[in-house]
Amino acid sequence: MVGERYRSQQQKTADPSDAFEKEVLDHYELNREKYNDERDTVQKKTFTKWVNKHLSKTGLKVDDLFVDLRDGYALIALLEALTGERIQKENGYTRFHRIQNVQYCLDFLKKKNVSFWGGGGRGLELEIRNLWALGDEKAAENSID
Repeated sequence: MVGERYRSQQQKTADPSDAFEKEVLDHYELNREKYNDERDTVQKKTFTKWVNKHLSKTGLKVDDLFVDLRDGYALIALLEALTGERIQKENGYTRFHRIQNVQYCLDFLKKKNVSFWGGGGRGLELEIRNLWALGDEKAAENSID
């Protein structure tokens, strides 16, 4: 009862700057979310162009990264184009085959010491950096040869 009375008194005597501060923080949060969405869109578009540049060697094309790479077929083709190495793949179209193909990609990337974990909620950005690094490493090897 005493605590309730104290809280109600505190609410009546609230500092007007608290309302302004809340408004500023709400505005900041809204703009931060908008900026993050815009950044993600730009990264997705840039990464899609980069993927298609490398997939052009295989005759494949990606329109939506999240849809077109999820079955593993285009992802295997991308990794093969980037590294010049062959990756085992399943030829069927069942759910098992798609999952197995993605697993082959993950195993291949693990063997290459590419990690996608620990991105702090920035998964796409981390994927872009890691795959670009893998492509740059292969380009550097080719320029030495």
